[in-house]
Amino acid sequence: HERIVTTTQKAKTVAPVAEKLITLAKLGTLASIQRSARFVREKAMVTKLHGVLGPRYEDRHGGYTRVLKVSGHRQGDAADMSVVEFVGRTGEMRPARPGRPQGRGLKDVVDEYRREEEERIGKGLKVGEKGLERTRHPGLAWLW
Repeated sequence: HERIVTTTQKAKTVAPVAEKLITLAKLGTLASIQRSARFVREKAMVTKLHGVLGPRYEDRHGGYTRVLKVSGHRQGDAADMSVVEFVGRTGEMRPARPGRPQGRGLKDVVDEYRREEEERIGKGLKVGEKGLERTRHPGLAWLW
């Protein structure tokens, strides 16, 4: 059912493990299937992991599980209870938020800066002309 009600400590422990297994399932290689089969011993669960969950989260970058605290305590030892569930499944307790747009990474900024420098050199300007401190990316001066 892709949802478990358990104690809060167990929920916080199992969520990162599930995240790593789904990341393996997204790879879809034979090696990733074998690695996940070492941890998940039931063949049906490995099949579901690679056949259902991996493709479901193919476009998502992390955050496949959520831990929600449930009001009330377990009778007997008064342990705090929580729900661990996969995000984006049908019948979830809280709908998933849309993912944030992926911003430009350091590699994109560096590539753009190098292109600008190559254009500048192609026009006959020296690398140091116009001054690195006045360019758009002064923090990248260490690259040159």
